[in-house]
Amino acid sequence: MMKTLKFPLVMILASLLLVFGCKEEEESEEFKPQYFVDSEEFKPSVNMSAFALLLESTKYAEISSKLKHDVTIHKITYKTEFEGDTIEASGVVFCPDNSNSSFDMISYQHGTIFTNAEAPSVFLSDLNFESNYENEAVAGIVMASMGNVVAMADYIGFGESSDYFHPYMHKEYTNNAVLDMIRASKEFVKQEDACNINNNLFLLGFSQGGSATVSALSAIEKDIANSDISVKAAAAGSGAYDLMEFRSYIMNKKQSYYGKPSFILYIIDSFKKYSNMNVDYDDIFSDSYKDVVDGLIDGNTDITIIEQNLTTYVGELFNDDFEDDEFFMSSDNIYAPVREAFVENSVTAWDVQTPLNLYHGNDDQWVPAKQSSLLYSEFTTTYQSSNVSLKPFEDLDHTGAFFPTIAASLEWFDNY
Repeated sequence: MMKTLKFPLVMILASLLLVFGCKEEEESEEFKPQYFVDSEEFKPSVNMSAFALLLESTKYAEISSKLKHDVTIHKITYKTEFEGDTIEASGVVFCPDNSNSSFDMISYQHGTIFTNAEAPSVFLSDLNFESNYENEAVAGIVMASMGNVVAMADYIGFGESSDYFHPYMHKEYTNNAVLDMIRASKEFVKQEDACNINNNLFLLGFSQGGSATVSALSAIEKDIANSDISVKAAAAGSGAYDLMEFRSYIMNKKQSYYGKPSFILYIIDSFKKYSNMNVDYDDIFSDSYKDVVDGLIDGNTDITIIEQNLTTYVGELFNDDFEDDEFFMSSDNIYAPVREAFVENSVTAWDVQTPLNLYHGNDDQWVPAKQSSLLYSEFTTTYQSSNVSLKPFEDLDHTGAFFPTIAASLEWFDNY
């Protein structure tokens, strides 16, 4: 009797080991996000028909007929690197409500904001977008309704990371926020089955977002650590790329006016904090404003209030040394940290492999069109690149070029 039971017992034990071994293997292969932390769905979904009707009286009117899908909006929280530590940042993922199709993903980089209330995840939290179509989060709804999954980072300093001062135009921390948002969005879609994406990723941004788009593409192509991200095409509108040239453009208006003095103050505050730009405000600003500017940008004060405390007259806002390109800014040791920070955070050309369109309004007085033409020239002259195209808009200023950039980019993306 004992001999007749021995073989079946061995087989049973072997079967149990096989079952438990497979279970352990399955558990070990269970998907574990590296970047995605949490999500919150903003309800209800945006109804396509009602949204299209609302758009008819806005700058998006001409593409309202191209909307196809209702849109579900998700705030996501994700991990990114900042100041030598891992922090939690946030952004928004816009999903077309259609489980039968897979969609391209667009990583959209928004332009300059000054308050946490303007951050996409905060602005959309009550879905009260009807009151402000100027917020670029509305563009995310439009693009998603047209048939794209859209990832839009708040950037560090806003949303979940609002305890930090925003590292405005800081290349490394902008790249981290954008690239890790892309990774986290893909993980979110996979884990939560929120929508279906294919392998096509596009980059798009305007103003600060234009700079962020080209910078992120550079980081993807030049850094092997980012080889997990592949981009089909990228479009950047009206970005500031060469920051020394941008500063010179503003200073050359010292006998006239510059409409957005808040931009240069934002850059200075950011670089003083995050790029070791150890200069005093009185080395940059005139006696009338050196005390006014300190703490003026704080993440809560609206741009209208900020600019009411400044002046658009360049010769009155800055001191003579900071305005002087010929000697002080170019050679004085006091301004060496300024030169280093501005150069370090500029976006420069490389041997780009991804198709890239640079859009800019030729009448832009806030961020001059020369910013895009210089970068284009560097791409095509230094690297003989045929992958970059310059797309100027005649007779359009900074705000006027926004919608044409979005519309032209989406139409171009359809070719891929």
